[in-house]
Amino acid sequence: MTKAHLIALFGLGCAANTLISWLAAIHPSGHAIGKAIYFSLVIALLFGLVFDDAIYSALKMEQTSYYGLLGTIVLTVVLGGGLVWLS
Repeated sequence: MTKAHLIALFGLGCAANTLISWLAAIHPSGHAIGKAIYFSLVIALLFGLVFDDAIYSALKMEQTSYYGLLGTIVLTVVLGGGLVWLS
C-alpha cells in the first residue's frame, strides 16, 4: 500500500468514528453499541498482531504496509474511542 491508501483508510476510519460517536450521542443505547464496536476492533487488532506473519502473507502484503495498516487502525480506534468516551 502506498501512503495515499493509508491516508484514505485513516480518513475512512475517522468518518466511521464520527458516525459511531454521533449515534452514541443521539440514542441512549448507542453508547453501549459504540463501546462494543471499539472493543471488537481492539480484539481484531490484537488478533492481527499475534498472527501477523500468517495474515500479511495470506493477504500478499509487504510487512511494512501491514504494520502501517495496523498503526492506522490503532490511531483511529484511539481517536474514536476518545470521542465515544467523551460523548
